[in-house]
Amino acid sequence: MPFTKDDFLVALDLPEEHPYVIDSGDEAEELKPWSVADYFGSVTLKKSVNRDRSIQCPEHSSQSRWENTRLYECSSSSSSSAGDYNNKVLNADKVSFFQEIKPCLTSMCRMAILLWAPVILLLCIKRLTTPHRHHSEPKTEAPGSSSKWTARNCTFGVTVTKKNALVKENQSSDANQTSLNESESINKSTPAMPFFANFISVISCSTPMFSIEDKVDKRQPNSGPFDKHMTRHQSSSMSTGDCNCTGVGDPLSYIIALIVSAIIMTDAMYILQFSETSLLSLHILIIAIGTKRLGPKAALLIALPITSMSLFTMQRQDHDLPTIQPGLYYSHSHPIISKAVESYWPIESRTYEGKGTPWMLTGDTRTGLPFLLYSIPNVQYTRRWVPLPEEKEALILDIAFPDGAIEDDNIYLVVHGINGHSNEGYVLDFANQQIRSGNIVAVMVTRGLMDSPVLGQNLLHFARTSDLAATARALKSAITKMKGRSMDDSDDRPMLTGIGYSMGAITLANYVARSGKDCALDAAVGFSGALDTREQVTFKRSASLWQPFIAKAMRDTMVNKYMKQIENKFDHDQYNEMMRAESLIDLDRSFFAPYNNYNGLDDYYSNTGAMGDFENFDGNQGRIANVSIPLLMVQSLDDPVGTWRAFHEPNKVVETGSGNTIILFTEKGGHVGWPLGLNPRQHGWSWMNDLASSFTNAILQSRHDLREHQ
Repeated sequence: MPFTKDDFLVALDLPEEHPYVIDSGDEAEELKPWSVADYFGSVTLKKSVNRDRSIQCPEHSSQSRWENTRLYECSSSSSSSAGDYNNKVLNADKVSFFQEIKPCLTSMCRMAILLWAPVILLLCIKRLTTPHRHHSEPKTEAPGSSSKWTARNCTFGVTVTKKNALVKENQSSDANQTSLNESESINKSTPAMPFFANFISVISCSTPMFSIEDKVDKRQPNSGPFDKHMTRHQSSSMSTGDCNCTGVGDPLSYIIALIVSAIIMTDAMYILQFSETSLLSLHILIIAIGTKRLGPKAALLIALPITSMSLFTMQRQDHDLPTIQPGLYYSHSHPIISKAVESYWPIESRTYEGKGTPWMLTGDTRTGLPFLLYSIPNVQYTRRWVPLPEEKEALILDIAFPDGAIEDDNIYLVVHGINGHSNEGYVLDFANQQIRSGNIVAVMVTRGLMDSPVLGQNLLHFARTSDLAATARALKSAITKMKGRSMDDSDDRPMLTGIGYSMGAITLANYVARSGKDCALDAAVGFSGALDTREQVTFKRSASLWQPFIAKAMRDTMVNKYMKQIENKFDHDQYNEMMRAESLIDLDRSFFAPYNNYNGLDDYYSNTGAMGDFENFDGNQGRIANVSIPLLMVQSLDDPVGTWRAFHEPNKVVETGSGNTIILFTEKGGHVGWPLGLNPRQHGWSWMNDLASSFTNAILQSRHDLREHQ
């Protein structure tokens, strides 16, 4: 039965404003700095009820923060109450600005090198295969010559003649025979050079197709013996590879090409994409090019230390390459899931291979570039607040409705990634697509993010599932009321499906596993999440390359918004340790675990992942066996942020419990990426959106068929 937006909001029955922020009386004075209007305003003093507005700290900004190194420091003219407060502030005296951003700067440099490595390598090869300028200058022929000039190019240290089809050359048979004999002699001495010259010239687009030819000037048959002797002498010297026309540019390009190819050859993402053998062959090809360009002695002396170090690194480095095969893992004995997969879920809807963006070469580019390139239209949200009466807190629930009357279609509960919000690009893309299809999208904003305050001491952390449980129950209650009004409780629509991204996917899977049969969702889909976050500790590449940025953003959020709460639980040493965190793992160890009373990082991660209590498949399989709804986890094997090891043995995981867990591995895709086509801006994150929709509809149809046959 169709219903309207107002009908659903009435059934939802959630407040439009924060239920625990009061705008009058002394309590309002205490809470006002943490409300929506003044959230980034002055810092609350301990005696906030009696404070004078003139003694408040100025509005904190990044400039005052870094210049003073005292967070929220008031001026010297402040009263004693302000001074007492600032004496309790946790100062960052031992952590300089440079120390705080050093991990990000290091990661940024590494990231830039890795992302631009193919371009840099191509430019260096282009430089090494481009003819030298004075070998391409026109040469005036003797009077009466049938050919005005012949372009001479120096490629790989060998003079190359560019053919001119517009000039007809009338040469004697003797001259032609001499030219042919010398050309054959050169080609025999360097049989691979024509292939390399042609191949590299096409790839680098430096010139049209090259051909290795004779080095004799095509002069008149009656040219003097002196000229002929000089021509042959020049030809002999050029054909040996001792090209004296190289300057600083050639050796420098050669060195850069070797270093960049060595970096590519030892990087896990490039090895996963191209294999060690292919990358080593590319490195050897560069050495061959340098040998012909600079001469064997110089080229080998330069290449020896770089290549030796690269080979040593390749032998000693553990790249942690995936041992899992891409594909769909599910329980064939589960009636609903097997029916959905085999009958209603098209293979093309869950297949990424062959659809990706070919010029995004690794998981790093497939992860970072979509966030930089995509421009997603905004969505008109209707905001409601989900009360948490036990803690006197509330969560933001931003709801997007389709235009006009709403059919009994699907309702999606979206959980964004770490430090995200309802206006994240992938969230907007999903919401836009679903409201066009007539579905409702409700985005739960993580506690304390966006404009939501945290009034007490319970700050956000990612092992908490109670917030998601409260939001799911509120939506499920509204659906139940809508079905009661339509008197069609037997209908499967609308179906409530949870959609999680990155950290949101981890939280979603953890909630589904912990809640068991009490789960308020009908199905769930997680993208780039993890089932066992304990495995993330061993993923060193993520910790050193991607996590510094995430940790910096997360730490800034906590410090800028919740300094009041942090100072009540942390001392100076704990605070400085948090400020020195170089990765998200370090931040979890130094802040989230101790602040939320967990016994170390392992305890925190054990409570964060759905398989955090997993021991083995022969004994305790943990709470993952309690999953009672179809839970699809989608992971790319080239994900540079989350490790594939977090899924253990997928063919066994999907058989735990009642077999409700489904795992889809793609060979490529990155982290919350999966770009499509040559111009991914046209598609956005549509691969994830289509996958979630098709899976939800397949489960819905499978349930409907099963009910009809009962």
